[in-house]
Amino acid sequence: MVRPVRQLAGLIEIRGLGIRRCDFAEEGVVGLVVDLDADDAERLPPPEALQTHIYGTIIPRIPVIPGFSALPLVVAVLTTTATSDLSSLSPDCVKGIGNHIKASIAPE
Repeated sequence: MVRPVRQLAGLIEIRGLGIRRCDFAEEGVVGLVVDLDADDAERLPPPEALQTHIYGTIIPRIPVIPGFSALPLVVAVLTTTATSDLSSLSPDCVKGIGNHIKASIAPE
């Protein structure tokens, strides 16, 4: 579980626009770590680089080199898996095909 720092709750910095106010959740479950300054980011990273341990919990990780856009990688992780195991299809997959993963980040 994570919570915002009280002084920063409801604030976001948007590059080129400055600091803005936005709705926020009082707490959330961490489902993915996006490491934006990863010194071990590679084109084809080894499996152990795609996870991190935080207080004994294993969490999926995306290592990203500085200056590289993380958005395509995050979208790929949230919409694909390494296998095509149909038993892990997300319930919102209406076509029933593809490599969808179950949601790990709360939509609220």
